[in-house]
Amino acid sequence: MLQTLGCLALALSGACRAAPPRVDGAVELASSYVFRGSPRVAGEVLTTRLTVGPEQAVGTNWSFSLHGVNDLTDDADGVLDGSDGGLFAQLDGTLELAHSLPGFELAASVTGFTFRGDALRDTTEVALTARSEVLGLDPTLLVFYDVDEVEGGGLRASLLRRFELEPERVQLRVLGALSVLSDDQGQALFGADEAGVGAFEGELRLSGLFGAGRSLFAGVRVARVVGSDYRSALADAGRPAEEVSAFCGFGFGY
Repeated sequence: MLQTLGCLALALSGACRAAPPRVDGAVELASSYVFRGSPRVAGEVLTTRLTVGPEQAVGTNWSFSLHGVNDLTDDADGVLDGSDGGLFAQLDGTLELAHSLPGFELAASVTGFTFRGDALRDTTEVALTARSEVLGLDPTLLVFYDVDEVEGGGLRASLLRRFELEPERVQLRVLGALSVLSDDQGQALFGADEAGVGAFEGELRLSGLFGAGRSLFAGVRVARVVGSDYRSALADAGRPAEEVSAFCGFGFGY
């Protein structure tokens, strides 16, 4: 699936007669990894992300992104997905087509996921995302559906607030998100075949720009499973229902 999405992205790039696409990326070191509120690795991970697409403008835009999570634990002590430590924990590629208007964007995407271990299977997901800017806030609504292995869906509502500590150089970001899952998604993520509220996720991130397109960032993430059925299933499996992780990294774009 990842190869197919990559070929489609190349086709879109070749069909565009505009300027060369923009490349953005980030490398991050974190003390643990959580996927949609579900703890995956209780040890250090190295996360990389690379996105290719045209410069964002009003109108229709496309992008292709790769996201990888490399498990830095050398044994199974910190692994929560039923496999040995080391190597990668997750790899996914997303092809997105978005239409932007002043203050609003609607996007459709397809993502191919590859997971290590027994807890989550390789699968394909389609999604619709609505993003906006209202009174200095950036609300986002993601509606997703797994069309392959899980055959279930959910939604994730988030709210982002940016504080410019030093205009165009130093920024503080505060993010809060809450998910609602179908019974199949609940089974896949938490081990409980029930529909309900999934998890609350929060992030506090401080970032600073240095040079053209380069940045450093650091922060803290929290995740707390909300649904009682999901919490009970995690407890039965010996997995945590809350996770706090610290992270730092650098970003680039050109």
